[in-house]
Amino acid sequence: MLYLLPFITAFTSWLGVWVMSRMICYPIRPFHVLGFKVHGLVPSKKNEIIAAITQFVSTELADTARGDTFNDPALFQQLSPTVEKHLDTFLKVKLQETLPMVATFMGDSTLAKIKQGMLTEIEMLLPEIITQYGQALGTQHLVPHISRKLNDNFDQITIQLAGFSSQAVRKKALFPAAIGFITGCLISFVAYLVHIF
Repeated sequence: MLYLLPFITAFTSWLGVWVMSRMICYPIRPFHVLGFKVHGLVPSKKNEIIAAITQFVSTELADTARGDTFNDPALFQQLSPTVEKHLDTFLKVKLQETLPMVATFMGDSTLAKIKQGMLTEIEMLLPEIITQYGQALGTQHLVPHISRKLNDNFDQITIQLAGFSSQAVRKKALFPAAIGFITGCLISFVAYLVHIF
């Protein structure tokens, strides 16, 4: 019997690690055994996890919108060709369509000055508009959408997490089994010495 002790301790160590890794994600749906509720750690904390992720996303969006992210001049330089194209179309085509009388009195130099003034105003106004839009989009649409998606797909996320954890356990479970085997060998050796003397 003493010869089996190292193998028994190795097996129980490996089994303990395997059971604990499975209890992280499974069972997804709770059930009761002898009056005890059996439920995986992650699924049992579903609401807290979703609330934490939603709060994190909301905070990050607010910090991004509040910060200097949109005040970067390089960002406006990237948008500048599109803005200039639309201003040219407005000043040369749409202005003549909507206000033909005013457009006839404006020459190219006047239109260029109006365009430059509008570009300056847009450059100053755009970061504020984007910030307000980003905050409204995040708090009113994006964060609730993320929360809904997490809630709807939490079981699939948990199954994927279980797959990741089982892969990690397969790689790491040999260490507790080896520790159990060594512990079993030491216990067997001590028991053998005690039995002899």
